[in-house]
Amino acid sequence: HPVRLLIGRARLSAVRRTVAAPEQSLNAAVTLFMTNTADWPLLPGKVARYLDGTFLGMTEVDFIAKGEQFSLFLAVADHLKISRQLDRKQSALVRKTRTQMQVAFIVTVENLAAEPATFTLADRIPVSENREIRVDRVAVVPAAKPDSQGIVRWDVTLKPGERREFRVGYQLEYPNELVFETRRRQMQENAPYQQQQPAPAKSRVEDQILNLEQLF
Repeated sequence: HPVRLLIGRARLSAVRRTVAAPEQSLNAAVTLFMTNTADWPLLPGKVARYLDGTFLGMTEVDFIAKGEQFSLFLAVADHLKISRQLDRKQSALVRKTRTQMQVAFIVTVENLAAEPATFTLADRIPVSENREIRVDRVAVVPAAKPDSQGIVRWDVTLKPGERREFRVGYQLEYPNELVFETRRRQMQENAPYQQQQPAPAKSRVEDQILNLEQLF
């Protein structure tokens, strides 16, 4: 019979923040940012989440070395109502010698709580390492500068009942055959003999383009 034994215990300090990334999920996440100050690494596996003695569910962590910084999902911030929609009046898909895609997203966030809500809102501008794919005409409102991975972040505070709008826009230009080649690659990666292979660490810009074209 399996037996669970305590092999170590450590108390870690945590900074609690609320993070919203509507491109990935319309649920904002209460996240704990920590540093592993224990004398040993943390092994990968499941983590049970408790808040004020109440069991919230399970999550997972990767291997965390001694002294390494990491974040841990705690709970859903259900007081934040989030939407992310394609602005069709400002978006277009035109196929000529090369495909041009103009994309504009409207992100709205509303505070449903009876007290102010402070959180970080994040969205993404595609970053291309492929010379055949060009990204330009980037427009972010309110103004914010994407980092090296194309992530745009706003530090936001909303009053009770306040609703605010954010906009992200850009233009993509790429070869017409790119979408077909991306679909073929995805089919090869999803073949039965490939299912045991680990998933890519981050989404390729080609995959992002394929997902964007499906919006039109």
